[in-house]
Amino acid sequence: MINIYKKIEMALPAIIFALIFIVMMINIVTRELSSQALDWPIEFSRYALVWLTFLGTVYLFRTDNHIKVDAFWNYLCKKLNPKTIAVLETLKLLIVIFFSSFLSYYGYVFSERLKFFSSPSLNISQSYLYIIVPVSGALITLISLIKIYNIFTKRG
Repeated sequence: MINIYKKIEMALPAIIFALIFIVMMINIVTRELSSQALDWPIEFSRYALVWLTFLGTVYLFRTDNHIKVDAFWNYLCKKLNPKTIAVLETLKLLIVIFFSSFLSYYGYVFSERLKFFSSPSLNISQSYLYIIVPVSGALITLISLIKIYNIFTKRG
């Protein structure tokens, strides 16, 4: 099950990026051939880029490759014992859980409020754009809980 999730987590952003590329190429070719740009490719690419950003955030958080300033953390890891480091790591993850749960809840509320508004060019519900916010928040919460579990079972 975890391997399937990891494959989806890797493939979905690649597919979204490829779709953005193809759709924008269609727009460029159409503009060059007819001297008119289509509206929907720009809107689609904007929405897809938002999804790509949030999915990328989840992946980078899970693999611990996100941008961070960790000089102080590395210094602490050299000076403190492993038990204290585990407590601090758990505290850090609890803060992440708080904010990602907040993001998830209010992202859902915001998405629900926009379900009756449609996008100008694609004419789809705006909630489809914003539903990635609570989904990514929930995934980050779940990953944080797994990381805490791994800390306490000495796996991570």
